[in-house]
Amino acid sequence: MDNCSFQDQMEHSSDGGSCDELVASGSHEGLTYSVLGGDSPISPDDTEIYYNNGRIHKVENLEACRNLKSLSLIAQLIEKIEGLDSNSNLEHLEFYQNNIEKIENINHLINLKVLDLSFNKIRKIENIERLANLEKLFLSSNKITKIEGLENLTKLQSLELGANRLRKIDNIENLKELKELWLGKNKITSMKNLRILDLAGNRISSLLFLSEAVALEELWFNDNLIESKDELEHLKPLKKLDTIYLERNPLQTNLGPGYRTAVCDALPWLNQLDAVLLKTTVNVTVHHVEGNL
Repeated sequence: MDNCSFQDQMEHSSDGGSCDELVASGSHEGLTYSVLGGDSPISPDDTEIYYNNGRIHKVENLEACRNLKSLSLIAQLIEKIEGLDSNSNLEHLEFYQNNIEKIENINHLINLKVLDLSFNKIRKIENIERLANLEKLFLSSNKITKIEGLENLTKLQSLELGANRLRKIDNIENLKELKELWLGKNKITSMKNLRILDLAGNRISSLLFLSEAVALEELWFNDNLIESKDELEHLKPLKKLDTIYLERNPLQTNLGPGYRTAVCDALPWLNQLDAVLLKTTVNVTVHHVEGNL
């Protein structure tokens, strides 16, 4: 294995590159691992650190990096999130493909905008309620069974929870800025309590999975891949559905001028389709005049 000094690695990272192999200086259960920082000091001026597949076992030696904006330790051997007490200026934190079992010790990172903990062993979304500036959260390929702990993340725009153990979609009502929700490869069977759902701008081609969302009142499903009006049959159990956005699906092009009529015939209780109000109430006042006409 070619060795490189920590100073070389930091120069690579500051240039946007990476050093894939670090100097091995320890062992864990018979495995050789690397120490973040090595024998060289970390400059207080470093703003970005990026290592990929370097066999780092522990997050450490970052106390001096108070200006650090981005930390990416990808495909390492990290088991615990720690060592970030002095790095409150972090905006991007990525521990993709490690051995982390719990989200912890990051609730003070209130400037975080991107958090990626995909491909770990996390079972619960927790300890992130203070990350109010978070815009992107990636937790795919973990062991998460419930969507929770997101109520305060009102700036969240993208949520990736694919390949977990979810059985229903809930607790996302407060995520008013959410534009991307990725839930593929889960075990979702129920959305009975969901009132508002925004799945716009995905690549979903069927509405079948929504047939049990009987409490749904507002559905944003524009810019997807719905082609046939037959898909609207899956929404007929949704009698509380008041507003639906379906524009810029192939369905709209396929139906042409008959698009609005077809949707209203399938879902006659709708009050709004896309940005168009379908039903208006006109109040008529009749004045009775006494006397001969």
